[in-house]
Amino acid sequence: MQLYMSAILAFVSTVLSVPVNDDGRSDVIVSIDPAFVQQLAAGNTTALDTAQMGKRTDYGFYQCSQEGFQGYCKKIMGVQDGVCRQNIMGTSASMCPDKGIQCTIYENKKCSGTGIYPFRYPGIDDFLWDIWWAAVSTTPTRNPPWSYKCQIVHNEN
Repeated sequence: MQLYMSAILAFVSTVLSVPVNDDGRSDVIVSIDPAFVQQLAAGNTTALDTAQMGKRTDYGFYQCSQEGFQGYCKKIMGVQDGVCRQNIMGTSASMCPDKGIQCTIYENKKCSGTGIYPFRYPGIDDFLWDIWWAAVSTTPTRNPPWSYKCQIVHNEN
């Protein structure tokens, strides 16, 4: 039984480690309940399950497939290292970094060109209609960004 559980754990760990950054390392990506992301973006941290929040040394970045942090959501762990990462959702309509980090998004892959949209918590709840994104985006359709990178700006515990 223990061998069976170890095999399952190894498989799940492998599945959740998906390479999405540009330095060849694997990131830990987990599915997140949209209600959790909505509570986070609303600033209602007292209602959150603290076990899901993880260590403050392992900041996360949330992406959801629909505006308002709805639909299918993912959390990418450990994004505070300044490494370029690709947009894993492709059709992300909303994004939210944890408190204490700032992320810069890029219209191009591999964070090439100028970072055009630095933002912090509580994130962007609708890329397609965000006024600032409409002003800085060079694509007429205002597609969601292709890549981003984040770094710690100050420690908020």
